[in-house]
Amino acid sequence: MNLGIRYVILLVVTCCFVQCIYAKDMHFNSFESIRDRLFYHNCPIREDTLQIIKGVVTDESGAPLEFVSITLMTDTDSSINKVVSDTSGFFRLPKIKAGCYKLRFSFLGYQRKDTILCVSNAIHLSINLKQEGTALKSVSIIDRKPLIEKKEDRTIYNVDGRPAFVGKPILDVLRLVPRVNVSGYAIEIRGKGTATIMINDKPIYLDGKSLVDYLNLFKDNIVSIEVVPNPPARYDAEGEG
Repeated sequence: MNLGIRYVILLVVTCCFVQCIYAKDMHFNSFESIRDRLFYHNCPIREDTLQIIKGVVTDESGAPLEFVSITLMTDTDSSINKVVSDTSGFFRLPKIKAGCYKLRFSFLGYQRKDTILCVSNAIHLSINLKQEGTALKSVSIIDRKPLIEKKEDRTIYNVDGRPAFVGKPILDVLRLVPRVNVSGYAIEIRGKGTATIMINDKPIYLDGKSLVDYLNLFKDNIVSIEVVPNPPARYDAEGEG
């Protein structure tokens, strides 16, 4: 019997549903090639200006993708800034110093895409993401919930049975969730700070490696992850209990 877990990141885990309640408030392309390294070190750079990177992210059919995580990174993969695309697939990264960067696009159920940019003027991008895929040995028609559900106080990511999440450690799963930042063993909500973790609406009073090790016990049973930016009062009461 598969017991569903919900995470509230708080993050809430339905065992397994992960809810993310802010504490108050796949195929991967190889990037470390010789060509890329040479590209970095030979970018023309103007150091006296600030520029903007903006663009639109779409799927293979040209439909806009909302909630795509766009991360501006150095050549050593250190994150500089992170934004999320809006309902029209649009994103905007302002006040970028001249230089060379990696721009990473990540979205649930889609292949991650890395782009090398040398910024000396404003840049407008059109990015197309491909869905994660596996070879089909048979075809089954399954009635299941949509990948993303938006409700009044939260966004729910239904990850059960999705190829992008199957068999992955919990931190790798959470890295795919928009607005959730993972650094070492720290789990944070972008713009909100450290996340409180709940499994099936019950708070987990652990942190750091102990928390991650505990959550990994349920990684094969995660049904959904909920991100709750402004948790209802009832979560405050439960958190104190």
